[in-house]
Amino acid sequence: MIRLIKLSLSIISIALFMTSCEKELSEENGNFPGTGIDTTNNGGGGTSCGVPSSLSGNSTVSGEATISWSAVSGALSYAVQYRIYGTSNWTFESSATTSITITGLNPSSNYEFQVQSICGSGASAFSYSTSLIPSGNATSCDVPSGLTASTITSTGATLNWTAVTGASSYNVQYKEVSASSWISTSSSTTSATINGLTASTAYEFQVQTVCSSGGSSYSASFTFTTTTIVLPSVCKACSYQPWCDGSSYNYIDTTDGVPGPVAETITILGDTMIGSGGSIMHYDLTLTNAGDTVYHNCDSINQISTLILKINQGGVSTQVKSVLIKSNLPVGGTWTETATVSGLNISINYSILAKAISRTVPANTFNDVIKVRQTISATIIPGFPATQVSQVDYYYASAVGLIESLTNSTFPGSAPSVTHRVLQSYHIP
Repeated sequence: MIRLIKLSLSIISIALFMTSCEKELSEENGNFPGTGIDTTNNGGGGTSCGVPSSLSGNSTVSGEATISWSAVSGALSYAVQYRIYGTSNWTFESSATTSITITGLNPSSNYEFQVQSICGSGASAFSYSTSLIPSGNATSCDVPSGLTASTITSTGATLNWTAVTGASSYNVQYKEVSASSWISTSSSTTSATINGLTASTAYEFQVQTVCSSGGSSYSASFTFTTTTIVLPSVCKACSYQPWCDGSSYNYIDTTDGVPGPVAETITILGDTMIGSGGSIMHYDLTLTNAGDTVYHNCDSINQISTLILKINQGGVSTQVKSVLIKSNLPVGGTWTETATVSGLNISINYSILAKAISRTVPANTFNDVIKVRQTISATIIPGFPATQVSQVDYYYASAVGLIESLTNSTFPGSAPSVTHRVLQSYHIP
C-alpha cells in the first residue's frame, strides 16, 4: 500500500493513499373487475371476510381443471382468478360452492389459481396460489410447510422444510428482510445451505414445490437472523477492518511494466494516540516504510474505518486523513473526502459496489466480502477541471480485513498502469 502511495506521490506530488412477490392483479380502487364488488371491506359494522385456504386442484380431462378450497364462514360466494403462470393478465370466474371446474385451458401450460371470499360486508383478499397443468392426469402441487433455519452463522444458514408428496424438487428464494429482490436457488432434498450472508442481519426465505404437474405457489416467509461476528479480544469492533493487535498480513503486488512481484508484510503493532483523538490503532509496514507512519481509527457504532497517513517524500512530510469504509451503508452508498496536499486540491470519492459477496484469494475463500471503489481526482492546473488519477477496487473480508485490491493509475502524460494486490496469508492471534 505505502509502496503504491509513494509511486503516485513521485508523479503528482500528492498522496494516492488508498490504493435491491408482488402479485400483479387487475384490481383498481378496491373493486373486483366486472362485478362491482367492493374488496375494501367497508360495509358498516360488518364482519371481515376470511381468506380461503387449503386450495387444491386436479385435472382428469385434458384442458380442464377443478379447483377446491375450504369453506369460509359467512361467505355468500367465491371469486376465482387464474392465469398462465408468469403472465400478467387474470381471467375471472365465480362460484357459489367451494369448488369450480374451469374448461378451455391449454393442456400443456402451467396455470395458477387464487380464490377470494365474497361476504355481505365485502370481500377478502385473494388466497395464495395453487398451480396445475391441466393435462388430464395431474394433481396440483402442495405448498411446502414447516420452514425452519438451522446451523445459523454470521455468513450462512441451512434452510429446512417438510417434504411434499409428489415433489421432484424445490425452488428456494431468500433475501434480507429489508431488500426488494430475491436470490434464488434449488434443492432436490428438503434443505438448502446458503452462504455469503451479512452478520447480524434479518433474512427471510420461501420455498416452492416442483412436481410433474407444475409448481406450487411459494410458501409464506420464514425469518431468521445471522449471528454477530465474535472477534478476538485483541481486535477492534470494525467488522471489515478489525485491527487486531499482533496480526500480520502477507501480500503480493504485481504492477504493469514493473519486473517481478513485490512482497509486502503488514504487522499490526498496537494502540497509540494522535493529538487529542481517542485510542487509535497504529500499524507498521515492514517494507518500503522508512519514515512512514499509518494510523487507523475504528468507529464501532457506525462501522466506519478511518486512515491517517504520514509520509516522508523527498524530505517533505505529508499527512492525509480519509474514511476508508462505511460498511453500514447499503450497496450504492457513496461519500467524498477532500484534502489539500502540496497546494493541490484532492477529491476522493467512494462507493459501495457490493456486499455479502464471496471472493477467493490464495489465502482462503471468504463468504462475507464488501467491495468498495475509490476514485481519486486532483486539480493539477488551478482553474481547470479536476483530473482522475486513479481508481481502486478494494475487497474487505469480514473479521479479516483487506484481501485484495486492483488499482488503475490514469495520470495524464504517463502510461496507464494496473497494480494488483492479493493476500497470500494472514495471522490473527
